[in-house]
Amino acid sequence: MGIAGRIIAMQDDFELVSIFREQLDETEWFGYVVAENEAFLVIHSVSDRYDLDGYRVFRNSDIDDVDDDFDRKELVLRAMEIKDLEPQPVPWLRLASIRELVFSVQATQPVVVIEREIICPEECEIGRVRLDSEGTYSLLWMTTNAEWERDDRVFRYDDITQVSFGGEYETTLAQLAGACPLDSS
Repeated sequence: MGIAGRIIAMQDDFELVSIFREQLDETEWFGYVVAENEAFLVIHSVSDRYDLDGYRVFRNSDIDDVDDDFDRKELVLRAMEIKDLEPQPVPWLRLASIRELVFSVQATQPVVVIEREIICPEECEIGRVRLDSEGTYSLLWMTTNAEWERDDRVFRYDDITQVSFGGEYETTLAQLAGACPLDSS
């Protein structure tokens, strides 16, 4: 059974998995499969602190391996039980396209984290889409000092390799910055 078929079975039970994407990063991601389709896999992410730390959406085409029997699995499961943490579904998340994904996140979250790992492997953008077309977008982005700044660069939706939201870091930045200002242009 291929990765896509294995993922479908895992989603039904919120299976705890490790994900490896050799061509994009050397990180082994851990999380519970909470949604998927032919294009995307969504996990409720487990942090190095052994807690649930937001959601990550990966393109299935970038995933080299999804493993539901990894070395630290029992340790992670015990930590989740001790902390009384359970993965939560995201039924409002739209996975029809990367554009719909970003806008469904924006509709419920203060910020979205966008990664374009092939083009800029060491960067991510945290913010809100302020202008977009069918294939491109620009951001009102959040600085590391929790300040909203306009970014006039135009990015392509097709370049997005990962979307995340609801994590401690980006949520804290958004709380410090306050409400997203309306674009005045």
